[in-house]
Amino acid sequence: MPTTWPGSEDVQWVNKMVELRARNIETPQDVEAWYSKSKLDLSSLLQQQSIPKGFVKLPWNSSEEHRLSDKWEWKHIKHQGYVWGNKLPDSVAARQPFCEWEVVIGLIAQCVASSRAVMGVL
Repeated sequence: MPTTWPGSEDVQWVNKMVELRARNIETPQDVEAWYSKSKLDLSSLLQQQSIPKGFVKLPWNSSEEHRLSDKWEWKHIKHQGYVWGNKLPDSVAARQPFCEWEVVIGLIAQCVASSRAVMGVL
């Protein structure tokens, strides 16, 4: 899905934020509040943002090579002559990139905390 990166491009940033938020969910009432509301929020968010299309075989386009960094190992893809992926339809590509990281962090944190509560860790 088209997205903007959070303020830090560290891959672990979102996980750290989820963990911190999950620690704020401490009581059975917090878990019940999550169960009755947030699972619907997460489902709604995923339906709005996901693009349920499979990848297709796209022919290699040499005119795009200038976009690829030498840090990436892509020459074997050029050699095979295709890449697996998909292109967004114009209607999807025109959407604003996803940037609501606080929403995602809060929803996943509630899932983490409620799972811990179910396991008796909370």
